[in-house]
Amino acid sequence: MAAGRHMTMETIVKTLEKVTGIPAPKRHIPSFLVQILAQWNELYHRVTGKPVLVSKEVADITAEEYLRTYFNHEKTEQELGGHFRPFEETLLDTVRWYRNHSYLN
Repeated sequence: MAAGRHMTMETIVKTLEKVTGIPAPKRHIPSFLVQILAQWNELYHRVTGKPVLVSKEVADITAEEYLRTYFNHEKTEQELGGHFRPFEETLLDTVRWYRNHSYLN
């Protein structure tokens, strides 16, 4: 919704690649592998105390919500007068902010 249109993660990552010039990952990880990774990561956390990078909850929510979170921006524009700038422009400003504040190299 914040972008003014529905976007898949693939579209977001490709736009990020275009804006930054950094190649996006090319491999798609199937949901069942993400589930296995999450379970392993939580076990690793229990043994070592190191942070969980991918939790079971995140893997579950990601699988459940994929393409279910489709938003239509027309009502925002019609009833509230909201307008959305191009997503690429917003993403570029975000990347610049992170670079200017030394969060990115």
